[in-house]
Formats: sequence, structure tokens, C-alpha cells
Amino acid sequence: MKNKRILILTDKINYNDGVTTYLHNFLSAANNKKIDFYLCSPGGDRIKDFKPLVSELFISKRFEYDQRNYINSLFYIVFVLIISNLYG
Repeated sequence: MKNKRILILTDKINYNDGVTTYLHNFLSAANNKKIDFYLCSPGGDRIKDFKPLVSELFISKRFEYDQRNYINSLFYIVFVLIISNLYG
């Protein structure tokens, strides 16, 4: 049976962020399940802690919260379509 795939879009992954800690705990607990996680983030100082927990890590400034606009929204849509075709 094929592994399930989950795409996670998040803002910066930093040590002093509660959402980052929650996401790290979630991925650590789900790491042994039959799930492939794909993480999209603009980066951050804790990004290296997530590399062993996800199948693929995508880093781009376009994922940053302050950079959201129509052009980047189109980028997200195309990005998800490409990812689904590559890993689907």
C-alpha cells in the first residue's frame, strides 16, 4: 500500500516559536507511521531539526507570510501541482 502524503505550508521555523515546537513534536511522533511529509517554509534558524523528519524540505522566500500576493498564490498552486505529479 502506498504511503499517504501530507504537504505542510508554514512560515519561518524558529526556536522561539510555539507553532514550530508543536509541528516538530507532531512530526517526531508521526515519523514511524506510513506517511510522507513534505514541508514548505521560507527557512528559519531551526530548519535543520526538520530535515530528518520529512521526506522533502522546500525552502523559498515565497512561503513567507509577508510575501503573500496574487503572483505568489499562483506560484503555490503551480508548486502543489508539480509536487503532486512528481511524488504522486
